[in-house]
Amino acid sequence: MQQLKKDLVDLTGKRIEVMNSCGIAQMVLSQTSPGLEGVADQSKAPDLATRWNDHLKEGIAKHKDRLRGFACLPMIDPAAATKELIRSVEDLGFLGALINGYTRDAQGVPIYYDGPEYHEFWHTVEKLDVPI
Repeated sequence: MQQLKKDLVDLTGKRIEVMNSCGIAQMVLSQTSPGLEGVADQSKAPDLATRWNDHLKEGIAKHKDRLRGFACLPMIDPAAATKELIRSVEDLGFLGALINGYTRDAQGVPIYYDGPEYHEFWHTVEKLDVPI
């Protein structure tokens, strides 16, 4: 388990070696579950998303021809998620985003992404024409 954890956070070294040995030309990296959907604090989630996406961009920059990225988004805050998706795609060059099926509010109540508060987010996804 410890080796798996090391391998998952290794954005370049061994990952590129394994890709080469397996004939993998390109890999899309993203944050793993539970991701930011596990952060119910609207005041913290947007900053964490920005920091993670910047970290991912920095890591894949060393191997731009081999590694690409999917953004993580602060889905607890639909407006912040929309803003971070735009930044991640347009400024960081990410291909889209990977999100879990729902998030939870501070009381633990599930929030699904089909409510009206997420309409602008989905319109932005459509406009950017990126996978989620």
